[in-house]
Formats: sequence, C-alpha cells, structure tokens
Amino acid sequence: MESILILIGGAGLLGLLLWGYRAYVRPLRRLAAAIVKYRDGEFGARVSSTGGALRPIELAFNEMGRKLDSLVSDLKRVDELKTDFISTVSHELRTPLTSIAGYTKLLAHEDAGPLNETQKEFLGIVDTNVQRLSELINDLLDIEKIEAGKIHLSRDRVDLVPILRECIETFSVLAAQKGLKLALVAPAQELVVIGDRARLFQIFMNLVSNAVKYTVQGEVEVRAEERNFAIVVEVRDTGIGISKEDQERLFEKFFRTRSAALSRQGGTGLGLSIARALVEGHHGKIQVESQVGVGTVFSVALPLAGTVAAVRPEGAETGSKVTNGVLPVWIVDASDADAAALALWLGSDPGLNKEFAIDVRRFRSVEDVARAVEQGAGTGRPPAAAIVEAGKNPEAVVAIASLFRKTLRISAPLLAIGESLDAAAAFARGATASLSKPIDETRFLRAVRELLRDRRRSVLIVDADGDMRLLIKRSLERQGFRVDDLDRGQDALRRLSQDPYDLVLVDAALPDVSAQDLLRVIHQDPALRGLPVFVMLGQDKAPPTPEELLAMGADQFVGKHEGIGGIVDAVYDFLEEGK
Repeated sequence: MESILILIGGAGLLGLLLWGYRAYVRPLRRLAAAIVKYRDGEFGARVSSTGGALRPIELAFNEMGRKLDSLVSDLKRVDELKTDFISTVSHELRTPLTSIAGYTKLLAHEDAGPLNETQKEFLGIVDTNVQRLSELINDLLDIEKIEAGKIHLSRDRVDLVPILRECIETFSVLAAQKGLKLALVAPAQELVVIGDRARLFQIFMNLVSNAVKYTVQGEVEVRAEERNFAIVVEVRDTGIGISKEDQERLFEKFFRTRSAALSRQGGTGLGLSIARALVEGHHGKIQVESQVGVGTVFSVALPLAGTVAAVRPEGAETGSKVTNGVLPVWIVDASDADAAALALWLGSDPGLNKEFAIDVRRFRSVEDVARAVEQGAGTGRPPAAAIVEAGKNPEAVVAIASLFRKTLRISAPLLAIGESLDAAAAFARGATASLSKPIDETRFLRAVRELLRDRRRSVLIVDADGDMRLLIKRSLERQGFRVDDLDRGQDALRRLSQDPYDLVLVDAALPDVSAQDLLRVIHQDPALRGLPVFVMLGQDKAPPTPEELLAMGADQFVGKHEGIGGIVDAVYDFLEEGK
C-alpha cells in the first residue's frame, strides 16, 4: 500500500511539473525569444497563445507588438518622406545655386563691366554665402546617398601626404589670422591607401576645419604615420574640447555639441556623420578622445595599401582665363623702346583691331610675369598670346610657357623674337612661332593675327536650360574657346553639318531628342565620326563604367552638380592637354 501511495504521489508531482512547464515555462521561453527579436529590430514577432494562465500576458504582448510595429512603420514612412523632401529640395536648389555662383564669379571678373570697391566687397559676401549654402546642400545629398547605400567610392592608390598638405595649406591663412600654429608631421615616404581621393580629402578637410574653427589659442597638429599595417592620421588641437556625454553622440546626424553651440560657430552637425561613413566605406575606423578645455584628438586608421609605388594624382588647378571679346597680348622684352614699338604696332593697325579687341600689357622680365601670374594676372585676364624676346634669354620661352600651362592652365600661343633666333630651338622650347630681328611691321602683324586666329578651339553646347547654357558658354570663352550654344538636338545636328567643332557638350535631358539618339546619329555620319562628345548629367549619379561609356558613344560624362568649374576643366583638359 505504501509503495502504491508513493507511486501515486510521484505521478502527481510529475504531472504538476509537466503542467507547470506547459503553463508557464514554455510560454515564458516564447516570450523571451520574442523580446530578443524585438531587441534586434524584428517588430513583427508574435507569440502563439496556448490559452493557459499566461494568456492575458501573451495577448497584451501581441497587442503591444502590433502597435509598436505600426508605429515603427509610420516612423519609417515619415523618415522616407523627409529624406525624399530633402533630396528633392537639394536637387532643385543645386542648379539655380550653381548658376548664381557662376554669374557671381563672372561679375567679379568684370565681364559685365568695371566694378568699384564696394561692389566687389558685396559680390564677395554673396559668393561666401553661396559657398556656405552649396556646402550644406552637398552635405544633405551625401547623407542621402550614404543612407540609401548609393555612395560611390573609387578604388585607386592614393598617397595621403599630399592630401593632408593641401588641407593644411587651405586653412593656413585662417589659422594665422587666429594666431594658431598649424603643422603637418609626416614621414618623407609615401603613405598609400586604396580609396577615393576626393572623399579622403573631404574627410580630412572636415577634421582640420573643425580643429581650426573650435581652437581659440594654441595649435592644431596633423600627424600621419604607418602603424600596425595601417595608416593612422591624428588631428590634434588645443581647442574647447568635447564632454564625455557629447562624445557618445558626436557622429549622429545633425548633432552639435553644447560647447560648439556655445562657441557660436556655424555648423550643420552633418560633417562628422559623413566623415565616419566615408572612413568606414574605406574599411577604416575613426575615433575621438577629448577633454573639455584641454583639446581633442580625432584618429583615423585606414588599411595600408601594397608596396607598389603610388602615383600621386595632381590636383586640377583653376585660374582665370581669357575674357570674351577682349584678347590680352603680353609683351616680354627688357628693352622699353622695343616693347613700346611692338605695342604701338598692335594698337594702331586698323585691320587687326577691327578683327580683335587687343589689350597690350608689357613686362620687362620673366620674374615680372611670374609675379603677375601669382597675383592672378593682375586684371584677372591672362593672355590670349604672348610675345617673348628670346634672343638674349632663350629659356624665357620655356619659363613663360610653363607658368601659363601649370599655373594659369592656359595654352596661350607664344611668338619668340630675337636676333639670329634659331626657329627649331624656339619651337623645341615651346614657342608657337618665331621672328628674327630686325622685325618687319607687316610680318609681325601677320604673325600675331595668325596666332590669335588659330588659338581658339571651338565647342558646341546643347542644353535646354538657358541660364546654365549661357554660364557654361561664358566660362569656356574665358578660357579662350570659341563657343556656340543651342537648346535643341535637331538644331545641333544641322549646325554640325555646317560648321566644324572640336567638341560637343550635350545635356542628357534634351526636350526633342535623347542624348543617346543624338550620339548615335553623330557617330553614324562619316563626316562627324571621331567628334568628341561629352554628356552632362543633371543629377548626382555614380560615374558610368567604361562599358556604359562605350555603349552610349560618349567620350566623357560630366556632372552639372559638380559646378561649372568641373565641366570647364574637363573640356580644357581634354582639348588643351591632349592637343
């Protein structure tokens, strides 16, 4: 009997345990698993109700889950609407802002007439604010592309030292004005990573800019070195510092530290968020260490590239080019009498002045030319042609041609003159033509006329946007190109059948014919086959692949969003550097 009672008691206890497991333990485990899914962002998770003692809790949990899921969906929709709104507004602002910036620069260069000092000051203020607004729009678009996973990073071998040096040079004047010491500490050898040069420059420009902006006294130091198979760049400052609490949110969008806000320095709170995304896109890591009132150290670590010698990409220097309508001619001659005679011939010949509006400027030496080039060519109008006395100094042609091409980025023709001048030697040094002294006035004027006639290469712009078309036209004319412009593809085809051009710039969105169809017709015409065609894109898009370029038949794609300077430099590099 006792054994039977023990068995009955054991069976009852086992049943009780089994009931407890089914009624409480298993439902609790399901709840715990659903909570873990919630923690990981799976807000659609639900628990199945067994109808047991925990059923009210299960039902409440599922109801909470439905409301939370709906709330998250609503927040996502709002965020998407906000992103779409920012993207649309940014894109719509970009084209008129580019136009404003371009016309402001044309006014500042006195293309529409001379300016007084007050007008120049006001235009400078306009240009500064346009640049600030452009930077904000660029930041907003970068954030949009990063969040959409559409950020494009090229994979080139890049030496970080020139990038860091350029950042230091950019902020050297501002640092000097604030009385700050700004220094770069880097090894003599290259520090090569694999990445996108423009984006790497953007990262370090942001960090150096912040360091200079938020440092009142002391120094900003940029230190770069190879460490543990990585390139580590530290940007150190003795600025206002960042609190521990703010450091935790420092890389969030639109977040500004309390110390930065109190300093009354402008900012959007987007720069560091973009910098972190770009660093991580390069498989790197960015960290910050800071103490309020002492200073801050931002550290960026990027994977070290292989040991093959890196090619340092040269930055595209931009400069003022020839103003439309007026063709400056520079005379470089140590003899005032000879230079005055040449200037008199140029200014008094009716035929030459009927064909060209010539503005003569005289220099006594190569050093005088170098100083003028350093100062932006004085009047902002570099030469359409140069006449160089090379008899006493044959290397003057080399020096001046180098100044024009490397600093002003123009390829102005050079007429070398001198006693017993060797024409072959002059050509070898970079002269376009040569004349031996004594110079005959008729031969001299004929040579100058031929130089000015032949100097300009021709470009046809096809774009329905009248403001943008005129701005590109004026900017290319400042570089010395002859430019025609049209707003329809059909008109472009008629013009191309009549007049020769060296290059065609076509907007991707023409009203009457697609750029692709226009390219197809151009390449099918034997007379036009081989004509370079650039397609201008109006939206932020990743650069096309060589296969896409080949399929469309375009020689290059250029983005309007990159500004007029990018389009003009692309045309210049293609026509002048490849000439």
